[in-house]
Amino acid sequence: MRNKGVFVISLVLMLGTLFFSPSIPQTAAQPAQGIDAAKQLEIIDSVASVFNRLYVFENVAGEMAAYLHKRYDEGGYADITSERAFAWALEQDLRSVSGDQHIRIRHRPDEYFERVSRAGPSKDEIERRILRQRQSNFDFQTVESLPGNVGYVKFNSFSDPKYAAPTAIAGLNFLGNSDAIIIDLRDNGGGSPLMVQFLASYFFDEATHINSLVSRGEGTEQQLWTHSYVPGPRMAGMDIYVLVSYDTFSAGEALAYHLQQAGKATIVGDSTAGGAHQSTYVQIQDLNIEIKVPCMRAVSAFSKTNWEGVGLQPDIKVPSYEAFDVAYLHAVKRIKEKSDDAEFKARLDWLLPARESKVKPVFVGEEVLQSYVGQYGPIKVFYANGSLFFEYENRRQMKMYPMSEMKFRCGVFDEYQIEFHLDDNGVPCAGTISFEDGTVFKEPKT
Repeated sequence: MRNKGVFVISLVLMLGTLFFSPSIPQTAAQPAQGIDAAKQLEIIDSVASVFNRLYVFENVAGEMAAYLHKRYDEGGYADITSERAFAWALEQDLRSVSGDQHIRIRHRPDEYFERVSRAGPSKDEIERRILRQRQSNFDFQTVESLPGNVGYVKFNSFSDPKYAAPTAIAGLNFLGNSDAIIIDLRDNGGGSPLMVQFLASYFFDEATHINSLVSRGEGTEQQLWTHSYVPGPRMAGMDIYVLVSYDTFSAGEALAYHLQQAGKATIVGDSTAGGAHQSTYVQIQDLNIEIKVPCMRAVSAFSKTNWEGVGLQPDIKVPSYEAFDVAYLHAVKRIKEKSDDAEFKARLDWLLPARESKVKPVFVGEEVLQSYVGQYGPIKVFYANGSLFFEYENRRQMKMYPMSEMKFRCGVFDEYQIEFHLDDNGVPCAGTISFEDGTVFKEPKT
């Protein structure tokens, strides 16, 4: 056996402790270190040993180890002289064999290992990290109530619920009166499975087994269940739409996958990256190498498999940049189908054409747009920078978006709609302005 590395194994299994994973920031940039062929081989032997002992699939671990040695024997790393560049090359080669995007190899300076060798982060480090997380609102970016009583929430990671739960609770409770919810995970790269468990609990009526984490072979199994209690209203009966993209990864995929497989959500967007494994960190201090090695596989309680390597497949497959508009339109249509409130349905009828024009944009030429410029009672319509704008009695100006050649929606949230009318000569002569509450008035053009 060619390995002689000294191993320090971190017990970070990404089970909610991602917040305190050993990704400790360096206080200053470290100069690149040189590396010769002998040290390359020593690192390869050590990395191969780690994967042979810990990687979630033993046969794949053997294939990865063999490939690294083959590349070395063929001179594949001969031109690499930087330790940092060599670590990156090993990472890419391991990923190319396994397809596992959770694998990570990093060169670390001596100071890094001095920090992680302590029994956990210091009190000051913990407080500093919590402060940084709070300053980013634990990555909760947006919580909105949209026209049509559609809730929208966007968050870009899953922070440890020990610290982030109050923020998550406030966001979900704000949406508790919605008829449908859009969860935007298009920029979510993962995080704590405990936050996945916590958030998923809002969408089940009772404690439900959603996932298991299984170690290599027939090893140990850790089950993940939703909570029997959540602080606020459950949303199990709501229509849920989850937006995903190729940037949706790991825990971001997990929440979407569990809700999809349980029949709780419609997934909209692109296929995701395909990272379902849970990982641990291994430090090889004498070689200045840190390894993130996937050591457990997810097994859905519903599908009995997972999304590793294949990604989450959307129910409605569209480019991710179109996912919000498509999901919003579907949500409004579904709400209308389910509603027996005639007044509310009339408001949805007013909203639907506006949402349809977002999914299928309408182009209107400049000459036609210019012909609509004028005063319509209290409404001023003017042209600037290739678009029409709407100003109501000296209030804020709003951009107008065409729903057809003669009908436009106004404002980010479609506060108004205006339809232009032509005289017998085909010249614009009047405009009908309508509001979501059913108010309509027609004004001549002056």
